[in-house]
Amino acid sequence: MTIAQLEDWCKTQGEPKYRGRQLATWMYSRRKTEFGAMTDLPISLRERWEKDATILMPWIEKVLHSKDGTQKYEVRFADGESVETVSMPMRSAQDGKIQRNTACISTQVGCALGCTFCATATLGLRRQLTSGEIVAQVLLVQNRLSPRVLSRIVLMGMGEPLHNFDAVVTAIRVITGEPGMRLSAGRITLSTVGLVPEIYRLADTGLRVKLAISLNATSDEARSKTMPVNRRYPLSKLMEAAKYYADATEHRVTFEYVVLAGENDTSADAKRLIHLIHGIPCKVNLIPYNPNPVHTYSRPGSEEIERFRDLLCPGCPAVTIRYSKGLDIGAACGQLVTAALGK
Repeated sequence: MTIAQLEDWCKTQGEPKYRGRQLATWMYSRRKTEFGAMTDLPISLRERWEKDATILMPWIEKVLHSKDGTQKYEVRFADGESVETVSMPMRSAQDGKIQRNTACISTQVGCALGCTFCATATLGLRRQLTSGEIVAQVLLVQNRLSPRVLSRIVLMGMGEPLHNFDAVVTAIRVITGEPGMRLSAGRITLSTVGLVPEIYRLADTGLRVKLAISLNATSDEARSKTMPVNRRYPLSKLMEAAKYYADATEHRVTFEYVVLAGENDTSADAKRLIHLIHGIPCKVNLIPYNPNPVHTYSRPGSEEIERFRDLLCPGCPAVTIRYSKGLDIGAACGQLVTAALGK
């Protein structure tokens, strides 16, 4: 529940509105799940709420540890379904100390969009996550990191966030609420395959989260083969939506480009990409394809991807190469697929 929803719930319980803000502080800031621990509430109220209400949390069923410090959690829900959630430490190049921590959060069990390079897509859509289940992943990661602080959140885990629009927006409002987790919207990045109407809707919410668009091809023909969503929302419409979002939020858009060796990394692709994003405040994030057991694309070598980057510069406003963390534990971009779903 958002703070406003908690305030309304407290009113239905015959309690003053400010109790909702107290609840938000205890649940989202202090991460307490027992009413008995909320010591600034009257004892009689704590005892009543312990009988009448439950703060239900999922649990971490399994943890995998990567050699780079990344951790992947299998998060299990009350109905038996599960998702994968990832925490990634970002270390200083100088002394190796952790500078910040990022959580990669799932928004659906599986995904319905069918991108051919993503392992999650093989599951299909099993169900949507509730806003509470999305928020709970953030709380679980923060509990694991404590006393270190969670610095950033990327909605890039299992599922398409904009396909679960209402629950995701509510979760973002909780995460950025005050009192609460106090994480600014500018530290949250939402990744989408390009659901055009929902990009406009998100821009109009006023949330001002950062937007990352999974692009991965430079022509409608090529993109429709790997990303079926393109048949409904072609590149021309997607670029218009991206420009609208950048202008409305005053954040530049990130175009994520999974580089498939020999598929989308030619000089012609580079020229088309430069033309495609012209005039949009943006940066391009090149991601070498991360192998998974269900697809047979080839991962480019470092020389190949650097060559492609050089073809894009200086025509693109900014180009970076992102080598995904957690590759050795199946926690990298495009690899999330909960093994437990097969049980």
